[in-house]
Amino acid sequence: MLCSRCDDILRQRVEPVNNVNEDKGALYIHHASLEGLEAATAESTKCRVCSTFLDSFTSGERRAIWERKPQEYVTTAYLCRSDHWSLATAFILVVNMADDMLPTKMHDEKRDFMLTMVFQPIAVASMKLAERGPKRAGIRHGSEPIDTEYVTLSHRWGQASIFRLTKDTFTRLRDGFDSSILPQTFQDAMAFAKRNLKIRYMWIDSLCIFQDADDRSDWIKEAAQMHRVYEHAYCNLSATGGEDSSVGLYRPRRTDSPCHVEVDLTFSILDPQASQTRYAMLDYLYWEKELSKCPLHYRGWVVQERLLARRVLHFCRNELIWECNEMAASEAYPTGLPSIYRNQAKARLKSLDPDTEGRRLRQLATTESDSRFFAHQLWPRIVQLYTQCQLTKPNDKLIAISGIAKRMGSIIHDDYVVGMWRRYLPSELLWFVDHHRQSNGQPSVRPDEYRAPSFSWASIEGCISAGTPVEEGILFSVKELSIDHVTEDVTGLVKGGFLVLEGALKRLSLHRPSVSVDMWLVNVNGKDLLRHTDEEWGPTSLLVHLDVDQADFEVENVGQTLYCVPARQPDGRHWSFLVCLILEHLGDGSFRRLGMIWTDEAEEINFVVGRGEDESLLPCQAYNADSGRHTFRVI
Repeated sequence: MLCSRCDDILRQRVEPVNNVNEDKGALYIHHASLEGLEAATAESTKCRVCSTFLDSFTSGERRAIWERKPQEYVTTAYLCRSDHWSLATAFILVVNMADDMLPTKMHDEKRDFMLTMVFQPIAVASMKLAERGPKRAGIRHGSEPIDTEYVTLSHRWGQASIFRLTKDTFTRLRDGFDSSILPQTFQDAMAFAKRNLKIRYMWIDSLCIFQDADDRSDWIKEAAQMHRVYEHAYCNLSATGGEDSSVGLYRPRRTDSPCHVEVDLTFSILDPQASQTRYAMLDYLYWEKELSKCPLHYRGWVVQERLLARRVLHFCRNELIWECNEMAASEAYPTGLPSIYRNQAKARLKSLDPDTEGRRLRQLATTESDSRFFAHQLWPRIVQLYTQCQLTKPNDKLIAISGIAKRMGSIIHDDYVVGMWRRYLPSELLWFVDHHRQSNGQPSVRPDEYRAPSFSWASIEGCISAGTPVEEGILFSVKELSIDHVTEDVTGLVKGGFLVLEGALKRLSLHRPSVSVDMWLVNVNGKDLLRHTDEEWGPTSLLVHLDVDQADFEVENVGQTLYCVPARQPDGRHWSFLVCLILEHLGDGSFRRLGMIWTDEAEEINFVVGRGEDESLLPCQAYNADSGRHTFRVI
């Protein structure tokens, strides 16, 4: 059902507020107040379009709307001429809707050689929950493999008090216990696996890995094998819609969701020759609201759980959603997402799987070198997705992505270097922090407790844009690297490391013209580098991406401890910037990374890349007078 306002707009009974043309489309005031929007969602009207709008508002957004006086408008509608059209930028039109309500099969081309041939779960994940009669469960522990299927569970710990495996609770868990002591999500998952999948074994992190705070040895050992746990599980059940494990897998959901509205429309205002056509009106942000922005997907560990599991069944707020290496589907779209959703980056998470997407990319390659290059292209996308999530324990930064790193390493046959890869290490060192912010909006930070060298993105808590794997235009080289790992697992925790680089050091100073302006004036080798003159702000400087923001660099400028290294220059084709690493000299012959500088001004590029005076006197391990390059260490 549509309210009168939506119906009037769609049938063009009201005048747009702009001058209509084919490029801009027609813009309408949708609802002028929050009261009007709420009235359109009342039971007597229950407009599907307005309900979707209202449901998308957070409590804070509703409060802000109420406090805004006068309210000129709350929502707008926009009709444009294209392959699809949009309503208030949040709706799209597609056709050929399916009527079925559930997936009919579990898609998996590897189904015939799964558990017993390639994996012995008991030997790797030493414990699994087993159903032992009505309301009874226990953990199975030993070295003998289980020759049957098992499922895994992704959940959010949150603030719930979770019964955990410890040295003190081990005997009780092994001998069997009343499953009612477990969080509701665990109970629901066990019941679903037994009733619907006919599976009696389940792996849950808090019950299958010792959680003793004073002894993390079992956790470190099992975390290194977690990729095998999820890779070979029959299915991963994901408590996607739950704030924590106390709320269960199921929740009351809207009786009118999932749904779509079909309308007969003639867009005469855009095309006088248009004929009447039936459209299905759908929420453009459907996948983002139903899945991507659910509480669970802000948890860092879930990225690899979702990528490594071949099948994932999401228990969302309003419906079940399915993901596997072949397709994504839901109760609303049981035969697969419409193309307009599939092509959205946030709806293609399983395409980040190195084996799945890498295989598709390798089919396009002509040589083995090309094959590995294409697989390398996936890694920056994984890092970006991963660093947009949060970890309860910040020191898990490397180990919570180690499973994906192991999978990637088996495909590209390259050495892993604290979140990067050796083959394209110089270019992968050119990562930066987006607006020096974390995913929760807080400023990026470098944790007090060591977890990675400064040259690794894993040393920073922030949203990372990873360096693109390239070889063209790189202006420095990695002569030596050393990483001190906590265990034999090279994808896991580290306790130290350094790189020896060869490149051209330049003297650097940074000045902020005003504390209220997020901009830095850059001086290289005694020359101020100005991009252009802005009418409002005056001379503006190069683009500076700091790993962690700070008020000023006055101490460093006075002490002359700041340096930059030209790292990548324009290649004359697809890349037009000069990128420089910002380094701080620590006084012991070593440097640490502070950020990046970008410029696309030709005059500045030529000056920075060229040789300066007395560069042979700069602190370094060695200086090559012929090349003008310094050898120095970054920790």
